[in-house]
Amino acid sequence: ELPSMVAASVSLLSLGRPQEAWEVAQNASIMCQKDEDQDAKASTTLLAAIVLLTLRKGQEALQRATDALELFCTLGDQQMVASSLCVIANIHLLDRNVSAALEAAEKALASFRDISDFEGEAMADLIISEASAASASNERSSSSSSSS
Repeated sequence: ELPSMVAASVSLLSLGRPQEAWEVAQNASIMCQKDEDQDAKASTTLLAAIVLLTLRKGQEALQRATDALELFCTLGDQQMVASSLCVIANIHLLDRNVSAALEAAEKALASFRDISDFEGEAMADLIISEASAASASNERSSSSSSSS
């Protein structure tokens, strides 16, 4: 039942129905709390963070993503640690915290390289590019407003 709930939540997200995805993700999280399955708990916690990010609830998303990161570290799942770092980087980008986004994305990139996950590397590289572009844009805005 849990895998189908996770799949349903992801499908709802892809259909542009984040509020419904959130409800399904919450139900999946509640199921995991009862099971004591740490891997499932970590996965549903990260899913909740992704849905909250989509809903633009940055602080809640960051808390969930950080919780997922800690769980995946405890489990020793390096791929999911790196994926969690990518979600954290995206949350920081949403909140315009470019330096924190870059730090998380660079850690994710290093982790993906360690395990030869080329798709993960590409994802982390994309986030680094977005953060670098945001940083350059912020610098241009600062210099033009200070020269006025």
